[in-house]
Amino acid sequence: MFGYVKALTPELRVKEFELYKSVYCGLCHHIKKRSSLMTFSLSYDFVLPALFSLAFTDIGDISFKKKRCLVHPFRKRKVIDGGENMQAVADAAILLVYYKLLDDKTDKDERFFKRLSSSSALPFAARARKKVLKAGYTPIDDIIKEKIASLSLCEKENCASVYDGATIFGELLAEVFSASVKRDYDRRCMYEIGFRVGRWIYIADALDDIQKDIKNQSYNPFIASGDDTSSDSFKENIEMALRLELSESEKALDLLEISDPGIFNLIQNILYIGMPDVIHRILYKDAREKCE
Repeated sequence: MFGYVKALTPELRVKEFELYKSVYCGLCHHIKKRSSLMTFSLSYDFVLPALFSLAFTDIGDISFKKKRCLVHPFRKRKVIDGGENMQAVADAAILLVYYKLLDDKTDKDERFFKRLSSSSALPFAARARKKVLKAGYTPIDDIIKEKIASLSLCEKENCASVYDGATIFGELLAEVFSASVKRDYDRRCMYEIGFRVGRWIYIADALDDIQKDIKNQSYNPFIASGDDTSSDSFKENIEMALRLELSESEKALDLLEISDPGIFNLIQNILYIGMPDVIHRILYKDAREKCE
């Protein structure tokens, strides 16, 4: 359910693009503190909550370093260390991957090879999770476990409304986004942003998987609803609904005081340009493929 929350990099300035990469690399190194192998599960989706975590971190607790890694062994990469707040995002990423792998392994509807790969990766994720829990990240672990179980039940019951699952996943990400924010006012804003982004991700993922799920006879809320997903009216309505989710997150963003212009511009790029571009590509990929 990842790979949709990203910046439109051609629209970034050079400094913003470097910051974008350094936050991703910083998350990778924070995850590495729990498990080296878990770093391969990281996606750029987690850069957005990491950017917010940096916005609420004292400037004295943020540092830049140059490090090598397995992916880039010959050239040092710029890495941002955001302290405890950024570690909290990395830990949430680990927990999300763990419970997704656990769900895939136990889901009889999943294809054999996917269950097999989940079973192979699960022990490493489980060890990383234990380290996260030792560090005191238990409350968010309970929330993620509960919400993933609710999503699994929704799928087993063949829910015909995409908004049922979207709301559950929205509540999950709302907790992740707001967990490390100390001031109540900021926490409420971050909860709303996480909720809207979570709903958006779930709907985007369901849209992107329609053809694959038809082929594999897997659950998809749009298939369960019987909607004509190829019609122009469906595409227009769903694009409008997704833009509304982002519009609500933007309202909450406007209420926050983010002093660093680089961080703020990156967040705006992701919410205002990058995510809408992803949806447009998903909705109109058939037309684009015909033109090509």
